[in-house]
Amino acid sequence: MNIPNILTILRIVIIPFFAWRFLTGDGVGAIILLLASGFTDFLDGFIARKFNLITKTGALLDPLADKLTQIVVSFCIAYNGFELMWVVFGFLVLKEVFMIIGGVKLYTNDDIVIHAKWYGKVATFVIYLGFYLLILFGGIMHYYIKIAIIVTALGFSLLAFVNYFIQFLNIQKNKPEKVAR
Repeated sequence: MNIPNILTILRIVIIPFFAWRFLTGDGVGAIILLLASGFTDFLDGFIARKFNLITKTGALLDPLADKLTQIVVSFCIAYNGFELMWVVFGFLVLKEVFMIIGGVKLYTNDDIVIHAKWYGKVATFVIYLGFYLLILFGGIMHYYIKIAIIVTALGFSLLAFVNYFIQFLNIQKNKPEKVAR
């Protein structure tokens, strides 16, 4: 267990506290927790790369923390009355199920972990930015601006998914055949 992995676990621990704050009407507390989650996400990656503390555990836990956070935040926003967010929630759940299945397949069959790529990081940033805007200004924001935020976030998320899927297919295509003996 190293500092980046501890920070990632902290992000996972923050999730139910965010949900509780948000669903009880404490938007400021929810935003502070979401900002803390985003900051520790940046910090764990920075420390892991800077001090060569990248581990398979961290490579698995970090995107899991991102996925759980995104799913819970989209659920909370949708549950709070912004019905269009159910589309985001459904998309994220479906996308992440496919990502988890692919990741588990690569890890269990070939001991391969696909590390986060720039397009995944950009998608995560755009989704978090959209969440911040919707939580902070959703009550006063025009409906079409909310739609633009959602479409932008979904677009970046879809592009990242397609790129990861292509990478998955390339790994499957290029792995050596197992010889039966």
